[in-house]
Amino acid sequence: MKLTTGLVLCLILAGCSGGYMNVKFITSGQSPDNATVIPFVLHGYSLSPDAPTDSTGVRDSSLDWRLAVVGHPKEYQKPETYIARIRRPSDDAIMRDIPVTPGIQMAAIFTGLTGSASINNNNLYGTNDLAGGSVRTVQEIKNTGTVINAALSVPNVNDSVGFQLGGTKWELGAIYLSSTEVDIYYRDWSAGSATHVHIPAVGGVAYVRIVSVGSELRLYFAGSPITATRPPDAILSDVPDFPSPSYLYASIIGDTCKAENVTIGGMDDPQTIYTLEQQTIDNGSGMTTIDVEWWQASPIPGVQGFTIRQIFP
Repeated sequence: MKLTTGLVLCLILAGCSGGYMNVKFITSGQSPDNATVIPFVLHGYSLSPDAPTDSTGVRDSSLDWRLAVVGHPKEYQKPETYIARIRRPSDDAIMRDIPVTPGIQMAAIFTGLTGSASINNNNLYGTNDLAGGSVRTVQEIKNTGTVINAALSVPNVNDSVGFQLGGTKWELGAIYLSSTEVDIYYRDWSAGSATHVHIPAVGGVAYVRIVSVGSELRLYFAGSPITATRPPDAILSDVPDFPSPSYLYASIIGDTCKAENVTIGGMDDPQTIYTLEQQTIDNGSGMTTIDVEWWQASPIPGVQGFTIRQIFP
């Protein structure tokens, strides 16, 4: 057989990646029988997911490691998953691989800023310091798709707990009202007067949820755990772009007030927690330094995503 035109059409199947094959390159009018056989390996590098960027690793007060990167998946690779490989830096030994899927709910990790608020994992507790305390999350808050949940307790007079979005004037909080009611207040970014809503609450416990969707910030608050089907109790429209980076700040006043089980989810970027318990299982004790390698898992068998690797701290 001879080619009678100068056009050669090559079809390369993704399923062949990583495979060995023999190929022939021919010109117009040349018979394939007379062409030289050339061994060839199709690596499929162009099909490999891009490497994540902006790797971070922070060890909190509970000695857990909070790990995160920024992913760069192509549209056809979504919904994507990632692998966080943990190594011991001293001998390069692999501790474990942690599969990570963006958008999951994770415990908020707080760092203290001012005052005397007590931090215990993703829980905040007030003290007898009348000035209260202020903390912020280590995790960044995204402009859309973020979901924040918390249980706020304000059981006594003068107790108050509030959340603010760093860089804006928006806030949501709870103030003691009576033994059976809590005053929920919220304020938008225009810095106007706060809106107050009184809700029934046993023991001063109020549950709040904050959802950023498109150009809206949807607020939920109730005296019992918030269900998935509950409609928003307030909607703030025309949300401006959040400053970058943005963090969730919390202020807490009163020695009996607290914010518990604060979680942040729905975020686009992959993140995970390497707990102290996991460190002890893997290493025999907690690890003050870890080597973390991230990559996006490929939907194509045999294709490895490009990686990013860094030692923390």
